[in-house]
Amino acid sequence: MNKKNELALQVLTLAVLASKGIKIARLSGNRNFDEKVVKAKMKSMKANGMLVPAIIVDAKKVIEAGLEIVDFETGEIISAADAARYVVLVDANHRYKGHLNLLEANKDLKDEEKYKGEFYLIYALNEEIAVSRMFSEINICTNPWKGGDFPKGAKMACKEELPLLDFIVELTEEGYPLPTASKWGTFKAGITKEIMADAMAGKISDKLRKTNGLERGRRLLKAAEHLSKEILKSRTLIDWIIYQYDEPQNLVVRATSTDEMTAAGEKAADILNSYLTVSDETIKYKGEDLLEQANQIQEISSSTNQQLLWIASISLLVGGIGVMNIMLVSVTERTREIGLKKALGARKRRILTQFLTEAAVLTLLGGLIGVAGGIALAYIISAVSAVPVAISGVSILVGVVFSTLIGIIFGLLPSVKAANMNPIDALRSE
Repeated sequence: MNKKNELALQVLTLAVLASKGIKIARLSGNRNFDEKVVKAKMKSMKANGMLVPAIIVDAKKVIEAGLEIVDFETGEIISAADAARYVVLVDANHRYKGHLNLLEANKDLKDEEKYKGEFYLIYALNEEIAVSRMFSEINICTNPWKGGDFPKGAKMACKEELPLLDFIVELTEEGYPLPTASKWGTFKAGITKEIMADAMAGKISDKLRKTNGLERGRRLLKAAEHLSKEILKSRTLIDWIIYQYDEPQNLVVRATSTDEMTAAGEKAADILNSYLTVSDETIKYKGEDLLEQANQIQEISSSTNQQLLWIASISLLVGGIGVMNIMLVSVTERTREIGLKKALGARKRRILTQFLTEAAVLTLLGGLIGVAGGIALAYIISAVSAVPVAISGVSILVGVVFSTLIGIIFGLLPSVKAANMNPIDALRSE
């Protein structure tokens, strides 16, 4: 067993490392410190000491993997020549920061009150895992990453220049969620945590290499700087900006003849689709001529009118039956009145006309009330929706007359029943 493996199996202390002239480093691109987490670590370490050793690797291996490291305390970048004097924390960055803060806070305290906890370390045991992968997996396991942490991890591991990744990292460091940062850079939410995790392992997705929308995204974001960051983090807002200001919503093309309208529209749609950059792949420009649209509207209007005609017919039938029932009840309740009129010499025609007139007046009033209510409702809807109203006098007249005819037709049976009553039987009724 070599010396390195022997060290891997035993827990080291900072004092041991210091005696060998070895200092602590961290990844320059690792996520920023969360002060709340640091304070929680400080409280735990002060009360219980350090319970789990921190995992470390030699700085030379980290640099060989293409990652940039800095001195933990000074923040200075460490060169390959100086790497032999450093080890890099794979995890426990917050714990080590808390340890340093405790030491700093205890400088002026009495000896019995000082924090005297030791910081323990252990070399990574499995050296077969790639260093970049080791950093990402240990961080994810020990303290689950947020979406914005993944771009930083990918940038640490990527050796090639990726302007899109740099832009996304810039946004996530400012607090933008990963899907939103993806949209600002590509106008699509296609850059996912999975793509970033693959990048940590050296598998670079083609999506990270594409920069088609990068310049446009930078330009639009620059133009929207006067808005708050909270607003700019909204993916819905980005879609709105794209549709309203960056992508034409529609285009009117004038053809030289009616025969060429369809072909011209389709050609224009093909040109626009070739430059389409909106996030939804299902959204495509379509070529439609106005004549075809007019025909479609006419067909829909005709179908709607037929449906309304059937509904109106059923409503009139139900209303007519209601009028007939009311008149039958009226005839029944006025039986003695009808018998008396007949005894005094009233003819069938007179009684028939009386009840038909009552039915007609009843439906006439109903028609007038319905027309007035319809006109009022039309003006209310117009005021709310800003749709103009056109009232047809002919339609009003036809509606009132038709409602009156319904009363006459359905009032005929009760009227005939009243006219044909036997006066003797009518006078006997109680």
